[in-house]
Amino acid sequence: MNKTSRTLGTYAAIFAMAAIPRPLLASTPEMLSSRTAWIVHYADDSCRLGREFGAEGDKIMVMLDQFAPGDVYHITLAGKGTERLGKTGSDADMGFGPELALQKQVGLMRGTNTAGEPVVVLGPLDLLNRDSEGAHPPATAAEVAKIRELRIKRGSADLTFRLGTMTSALTGMRTCTADLVKLWGLDPVQQQNLASLPAPLTSPSKWLKSSDYPKKALRKNEQALVSFRLMIDASGTPTLCRIQVATQSPEFKELTCELLMKRARFEPARDRSGTAVPSYHVNTVRWIVAD
Repeated sequence: MNKTSRTLGTYAAIFAMAAIPRPLLASTPEMLSSRTAWIVHYADDSCRLGREFGAEGDKIMVMLDQFAPGDVYHITLAGKGTERLGKTGSDADMGFGPELALQKQVGLMRGTNTAGEPVVVLGPLDLLNRDSEGAHPPATAAEVAKIRELRIKRGSADLTFRLGTMTSALTGMRTCTADLVKLWGLDPVQQQNLASLPAPLTSPSKWLKSSDYPKKALRKNEQALVSFRLMIDASGTPTLCRIQVATQSPEFKELTCELLMKRARFEPARDRSGTAVPSYHVNTVRWIVAD
């Protein structure tokens, strides 16, 4: 049986963000060269690949985060140069390239980091720009070798980051995510070669409802992106919920885990002999107020 690939996706837009029409403007991509080497950062429950691009005073830090093994990376940009992408709200088109079609990313979110710099959260992106909610074969070494750019288009802004060769940097990320799985008490080799992953028994859209939106946050028009990990036992029951990263207040984080533990149930993961085994499920929730 072919090796199964894990992916991250956006599970539930609690309220779908209303689309804001974008003008059809022909634009010339602004090419941004790197200022630093790639750096892999090992965190408690995630791995980050980061590199600075652009000119001094207008630089942008590109951060590619992973919360489990696979080909999906969560894209975050930080720095003054992100201001050209505009405010929180409408969609962006982005993708790795240069040979692949761009993907639409719903509801760009903006904030600031601990240093007070502007931050833009773009969300999950598969290395080959495939649907981030589906299961796909792992990207091959030849496919990874062709990735040299990251392009982001939003309105009149059209930025292309010259990534350079990604093979070595992504190898470091694979080592990091395998170490994460070990820290969770699982065997990375077994998990990579499962015959099937934990599969939701009910539609994930039913796990979180519009009526769950925190009333205080709703009054303030607060929104959030919350990435989580559920540990799933051999019966398909979640035994632990861990927030891996979130863009807003503890109110969203605590509520997300509370509801997922209460409502999420799975067909358990199975090894190649068909035996049910413990595993994990990672995904991302968008708490969004519609216009």
